[in-house]
Amino acid sequence: MKHILILEDLLEVQAALIKELAKLEEKLAEDIFITSYSNSSDVEKIVNQQPIDSYDVIILDRNAKDGGTFHILDINRFGLDKIISTSSMPSINKQLLKQGVAGAVDKDLNHLEEFASEVIDKLEKILAESKSLRAR
Repeated sequence: MKHILILEDLLEVQAALIKELAKLEEKLAEDIFITSYSNSSDVEKIVNQQPIDSYDVIILDRNAKDGGTFHILDINRFGLDKIISTSSMPSINKQLLKQGVAGAVDKDLNHLEEFASEVIDKLEKILAESKSLRAR
């Protein structure tokens, strides 16, 4: 069982990611549970209060529909090795990569299928590395 947190304000992006996660679930033959927020205040009120091991991977966009930012997520608390940055602003992704997040994918709304597929490739690598570490 894997828990994935998606912090994304665009429903069409969420849908593309969920479609790819469904394929991954079938491939892994393991249940994937998804939690998704499109409101930044929920991150502060709910997500940041959860246990640090609540999620195996976090897909982190920058902005939220409420005018806030998902970057209020306590990334160091949850673990940089679990986070994939998915901003449409390459500079944000580069900044988070410098901070040590596991991966980054520049969001391209004109090519959502390719974007979502690339995110899931990175997610799968994180899961594989996590499994490898637990086996040691």
